[in-house]
Amino acid sequence: MLSQKTNKNKNLVLEVILGLIILIVVFLLLKSFIFKSGGNNNEDIISASFDRPESFKPLETAIFNDSKFKKLKDNRAEKIKIEDLNIGRENPFVKVK
Repeated sequence: MLSQKTNKNKNLVLEVILGLIILIVVFLLLKSFIFKSGGNNNEDIISASFDRPESFKPLETAIFNDSKFKKLKDNRAEKIKIEDLNIGRENPFVKVK
């Protein structure tokens, strides 16, 4: 009986130590990746996110002047009137006789 209590105490101590080690590792990772204060301020971060990469090319607009582009037709469903469609049963969930 005494050995069971000591085993439980040892397991509890090991679990606490393991939990502390995990918390320390998580804290160090967060500190190194998220909480960096290496001279960066919000203005630097915002300006860096809007910088255009060197490989970015402007949109070529020559395609809009092409005759093939101008011959394209609009085939959207907006042009079809609902009244012209063949409507099925009023209640599609009723059993078919």
